[in-house]
Amino acid sequence: MYADEKLAKNSDKDECLSLPLVKSTSMIKLMALIALSLELSACFPYPHRFIDRQEMGLFLVHGKQPVSNTKVYVARGVEMASLCKNHQYIGLTDKNGFVGIEKEVSLDLFYSLINPPERIMSVVHICVQRNGDLEFGYSVAEKTDKPRPYIEIHCDLQKPKVRSVLGNFGFSCEKKYKE
Repeated sequence: MYADEKLAKNSDKDECLSLPLVKSTSMIKLMALIALSLELSACFPYPHRFIDRQEMGLFLVHGKQPVSNTKVYVARGVEMASLCKNHQYIGLTDKNGFVGIEKEVSLDLFYSLINPPERIMSVVHICVQRNGDLEFGYSVAEKTDKPRPYIEIHCDLQKPKVRSVLGNFGFSCEKKYKE
């Protein structure tokens, strides 16, 4: 028997044997394509905590007098027209002008290589209701990868307004970290 005849005789067997190999090769190609697309988008499935808002305390004063019974709100986002848009009510200031703002943590399902949590900043805007109007007060920008020390914010409503990090005018405030 010649080599061509052997090849022709065994060709049916080769096709049957190679079919699963073709299927597994296509599956490998598909998996490689998925991995490549995730890498190019710089995202991959990796559940991790994302700190939307750090724990902080706000003290409002007017000169040296605490400002009590003032409604305090927080908002997120960078819409310059209204930093207090989509606000969330936090509470009323007490007799010392203090209100606590709790930490807020969410779960992200995808991790980004381009923007990992240790490089992402979460911006929280503190807004207060004065004379019936919701007024922007102060913006706090913090990293989202791990809790930071407790933040105290002292704002004097008597002082002239100052330009915030986003360019809007807000209260004259001082931010301190407490261990």
